[in-house]
Amino acid sequence: MSRLSVPGGSPSVAIPSPSRDQCKDRLAVSNPSPFLSPEEVAELTGRRRVRAQVRALVLMGVRHLIRPDGRPVVPRAAVFGQDLQGQEPNGEKEFKFRFDLLR
Repeated sequence: MSRLSVPGGSPSVAIPSPSRDQCKDRLAVSNPSPFLSPEEVAELTGRRRVRAQVRALVLMGVRHLIRPDGRPVVPRAAVFGQDLQGQEPNGEKEFKFRFDLLR
């Protein structure tokens, strides 16, 4: 916490310093990565373990890549409905029921 004193002998005013997390959030907003951070992937999936995150991403249908260390990498465009060039998709995918698979 910083103290700001006003000239003339006025009482000083306490000004709270931003926390480390607040500075980190500001940095992330000002310079966004094309991929979600590990914390964002955990928040998106609701899972902390890597294998569980991958299973959740597959179940949710979110495009992702797997790094050599096994961690999922999720492009921001996959979450925010844009293609990799940052443009909105042209149309929705046609969905068909596959009743022939039911037995």
